[in-house]
Amino acid sequence: MVHLVAPTGSQFFICSEISGGFHSLIRILTHLQKQNILDDSLTLTKPNTFLIFNGNSISRGPYNIETLTTIVLLIKQNPTRVFYLKGKQETHDYWTNLNFRQELKYRGKLFFTSGIPLKNELSAFFETLPSALYLTIPEENKKFIRISPSGRSDITIDETIVAQNLPKTASTGAHIVSLQRKKESAQQEAIPQIISIIKSEHWIKKHEAKLGLTETDQDQGSTAWTVLSSAIEPYQKLFSFSYDAYAVLTLSNPLSASTITLYNKKLNSAEPFKKVISYSIQTGIPVDQKKRNGTTGHFTIGSSMALVQGVPIMGQRTKRGMSVRLNAENDAGGMNHNLLRSIVYNDNYTPHVARKNIETLLSRDKAELILLPVGSPTLTSYLDFIKDKKAIVLFPITGGPQFRDPSLKGIVHFRGTYADEVRALVDYMVTEGAAKRFAFFYQDDAYGKGPLEAAHAELNKKGITSWTDVPYQRNSVDFKEQAQKIKEAQPDAIGLFSTAQATQELIRQIGIDFLTNKQLFGISFLGEASFRRFIAKHGLKVLFGAVVPNPHTSNLEIVKEYRAAMDKEGYPYDIFSLEAYIATSLFLDVMKKISPPITKEKILHALEQLTEYNFKGLTLTFDPEHRDLARHIWLESGDDQEWVQKEIEKINSKKKDENARSINTSGSEQLPQRPTSSPS
Repeated sequence: MVHLVAPTGSQFFICSEISGGFHSLIRILTHLQKQNILDDSLTLTKPNTFLIFNGNSISRGPYNIETLTTIVLLIKQNPTRVFYLKGKQETHDYWTNLNFRQELKYRGKLFFTSGIPLKNELSAFFETLPSALYLTIPEENKKFIRISPSGRSDITIDETIVAQNLPKTASTGAHIVSLQRKKESAQQEAIPQIISIIKSEHWIKKHEAKLGLTETDQDQGSTAWTVLSSAIEPYQKLFSFSYDAYAVLTLSNPLSASTITLYNKKLNSAEPFKKVISYSIQTGIPVDQKKRNGTTGHFTIGSSMALVQGVPIMGQRTKRGMSVRLNAENDAGGMNHNLLRSIVYNDNYTPHVARKNIETLLSRDKAELILLPVGSPTLTSYLDFIKDKKAIVLFPITGGPQFRDPSLKGIVHFRGTYADEVRALVDYMVTEGAAKRFAFFYQDDAYGKGPLEAAHAELNKKGITSWTDVPYQRNSVDFKEQAQKIKEAQPDAIGLFSTAQATQELIRQIGIDFLTNKQLFGISFLGEASFRRFIAKHGLKVLFGAVVPNPHTSNLEIVKEYRAAMDKEGYPYDIFSLEAYIATSLFLDVMKKISPPITKEKILHALEQLTEYNFKGLTLTFDPEHRDLARHIWLESGDDQEWVQKEIEKINSKKKDENARSINTSGSEQLPQRPTSSPS
């Protein structure tokens, strides 16, 4: 990595994802030459100016040799002021799978008879490239702006090791730092204080830099930006991207007052490059707005959710809904002049990883509270922190009844319980679907057992006393025994209290033909986008419970606001991002009503006082018995229809105790449940 200390006023010209787009590169360099930033020999002429190629400069475009040669010449002419950072294409010979390989073989066929010409030499060169640049100023040399193709959660850069190797004092200039883990235990958990990160476009997953630069989701508390510089043919076809673009980072004191400015030029246009817009690097507020630099502090929000494995789609959508709302608030000036920082760690739906994440958020990151963590098993892993008043958790994405204990004063739920959903679903299956024989496929832990017991209770109430329970262990992939057991039961309806991945595997192993005449239903946790695509592909229908109204059609004010926010960012609608958007909006609404200083205790108290509160069309009342706010759940009836709304009725403690002592037909004790009314 490169540690660079630069004086205030220094400018960094940043290009990302050139991708062999030689003509885009030449047009950008020609423009810089006209601005007297480069001379005819490609030497930077102005002091304290730097040129950064932020990864992935080769591979997809047709002119990789010319592009790479030009960048190398720039480095040769400006060895301390031009930096080429290693992206995915430059790592582990990834480039050999794409266009650059074919280009080398075609143009080198007269000189090389086999293999990829110059492969070893190019691979050796790419291995010398730094992975990141940590940029600071002399006046604040403990704070950084990070420029790197990868994000902060990427495993290629361990920031605890970065912190160990950063020089304690450094003179102005660039310093190459070799990353080696040191033995000093006291420094193991330290990480650099990064106020902002400038990344490359993650074009495979989504296209964000529509004009060449955009602010994206916060990255572990750092304001994040992505840059796209070249309109090569794949980007034109996939994203309709048609600009040559670069960004200019201008340093200020304090570092948080630095700005980032977009310059672009429309492809095939005679118009020259133009300055499009400048933003505050930390707040994302346009420079020409008076609110720029109005933030004087920050309020840190933490979360832990599955982003890679386990239930990744749910985690990613939840993070998206939260980030869209928080970014909008920061763009408007923050909360009482405080920047809202969100630090979200991946836990892969694994309890011990989630617990470690929460420990890190509380001890190292000083998170004020935990917002929208995903999953029952993961929340269970750090329940003792909540009981011991070390953590406050707001609006977890779980309906598990074990978290609805009135003694858990450190939790407030937005959604109803899975039991609320299941009672409505079972009632619908019996009354509308005429189902009499039921089977329940459930995860054999806190997540699956709560809905299962609610289903048993609802069936007992309707006079149905026989059913088939089919458990599985979390993260299992072999469901031959479960599939056979369900086939032997020949149910009319199958309840799915399981994760998306497990349910997909069950369906594959049980066979589509067997399920075509069965009624399938599941709780909201199951309804992530990947599973919906899977069942649609195989012609199956599943009736889902939902804790929010239809994101596509609802006319509630908060849902219309959500759709406008998602449209602005180019994101699709889904129930998880909607739930996160609503919950985050409610959190901010409560914060605005609190007199400074804002504390987590004040936020918790304010939520506990909500009674018949009309929040942009949703009626919310805090129930101290279950520590939740929701008054309604919904049954999905199609994207283009209004969903069936059902009211959640509360029960008193005496009735709750009676329910808790009730025994089901298998002799197991029932958890307290709440009855569901008829559809509204």
